[in-house]
Amino acid sequence: MNNIHILIIIIIFTLKTYSINHTQNEALAKLWDVSDNQLPNLLENEKKLIMVDKIVKQLIENYEKDFGGTYIDLEKNLLIIYTLNFTKADIIKTSPQLSDYLNLTSFVPADNSLYTLKKSFNETRALAKKLIPKSTVLFIDIKLNDIVIILYHKHSGQNEEFVEKVKQYNLTLEYVDEIVSTAPHRNIVSTIPIMGGDGLYNPVYNSACSVGFWAKRKNLSDNYIVTAGHCSKPHNPIIYLRQWDSKVARFPIGPIIFNKSQPIDVSLVNITNKEDIEPRLSIRNADSEINDQLLINKSLPPVYSHGAHLCKSGYTTHVTCGYIRALDALYINPKRKIKSQMIITSMSSNRGDSGGTVFSYAPDLRHASLNGIHIAGAKVLTIVLPIERIINSLNLELP
Repeated sequence: MNNIHILIIIIIFTLKTYSINHTQNEALAKLWDVSDNQLPNLLENEKKLIMVDKIVKQLIENYEKDFGGTYIDLEKNLLIIYTLNFTKADIIKTSPQLSDYLNLTSFVPADNSLYTLKKSFNETRALAKKLIPKSTVLFIDIKLNDIVIILYHKHSGQNEEFVEKVKQYNLTLEYVDEIVSTAPHRNIVSTIPIMGGDGLYNPVYNSACSVGFWAKRKNLSDNYIVTAGHCSKPHNPIIYLRQWDSKVARFPIGPIIFNKSQPIDVSLVNITNKEDIEPRLSIRNADSEINDQLLINKSLPPVYSHGAHLCKSGYTTHVTCGYIRALDALYINPKRKIKSQMIITSMSSNRGDSGGTVFSYAPDLRHASLNGIHIAGAKVLTIVLPIERIINSLNLELP
């Protein structure tokens, strides 16, 4: 009987230990299918691979006919260098900058060079701008070593001519069910914090979007919430805060500034309710039991490496994570408006997430770099407007 009691204790202890070691509070842990306590080491590994990627990109910049690009494979802890002309590999292997990191690189055969990919991309992009297919995303996928076009099933008939003409390029066509551009009760406290990923409610159009980040215009004292441009309308209504898991919008923030003249999909909410609303340079992460908010570290640079992780915080799907698939994509929205220089990721999103914060975790899991805002997406992809384009176009700065 004593042996049975000892065995039961051992089993209970083992199960508790397994549960602790395999806790997945953070969305990134779910993406990588690891426990939270493994994330810091993996993030350090990814950080090192991003550094190696920057060096390699500079080295092969003038050899686009010999290489097919680079891609981070965190699972293998390697920077994959897609290669056509292996005699040029010495450019990388003999680099003094990479002498201590060659064990983190792997040369993999490729069919298409960067030169060929860019040529095909430019030709298909010109065709897309001419025919303007509805709800279409076009980009170079480095991992697939191919041009990818993502289309929405609903518009197959309207996009038939475009699809037939691009087949000559032998590219990859992917279809999704939908590409959407979207627009708990708490006790009232002295001020309501508003963070990236919180909900925004437009009462005039009964529509929801998400907070991107808190910013200021240079040389001005006004405070703004940055969100997606299609979340606004020309009437400049008062926008309300809508907290996660709540359909109540009782806290006014201020009027939205409609940037109709801007070529990018961004608008600003002027924070005029300074008594009740407290803007924070942080990101809502309330589904995590440990880090319910992530602090935006202004000194951390945005991440621009294929295969690196990006996450977003939004009102509808909260925090989700995915991988960078492309960095210079063309997106044509359902209203046939053309958006260029977009980032394509594999993270999931839905209606109401537009404008939400796109970020990358720091190894301490408490801080994050700011990469941009969510513009459109579906269950298998999210389209991101890069932070530099927002800051530079609107002459903004982080507080």
